[in-house]
Amino acid sequence: MPSTTQPATDPSVLVVFASFGVGGAIAQRLLGSCVVSLAPAAAGPEQLRRTAHDVVVLCPYLTEEERTAVLVELAGLDHQPCVIEIAPDGGDGALLLADEHPVAPAARTVLAALTPLAA
Repeated sequence: MPSTTQPATDPSVLVVFASFGVGGAIAQRLLGSCVVSLAPAAAGPEQLRRTAHDVVVLCPYLTEEERTAVLVELAGLDHQPCVIEIAPDGGDGALLLADEHPVAPAARTVLAALTPLAA
């Protein structure tokens, strides 16, 4: 049963990036409140298979093929992390992709940390 309370530990977050500069900037926003791992787009699916994460953040500059590869890998996982995608134009801010499920506390933590970045 999903909990709506604050997580007992810092959320584990995987940032999948196309540009290291952007990935690093996203990770820096999260470092105060999350345990952050970085993976270039090509290694993102493999990293998802090897390590469970509470949240996956997708860089706004992933190609459609890179984004699809990550989402396909996520769909096959037993543990389904929340997925947050940052819009490339900044106009829509950070988007929670799995919006049909209740927002997990870990995703709230990440969204709060990214809000200034996405605004």
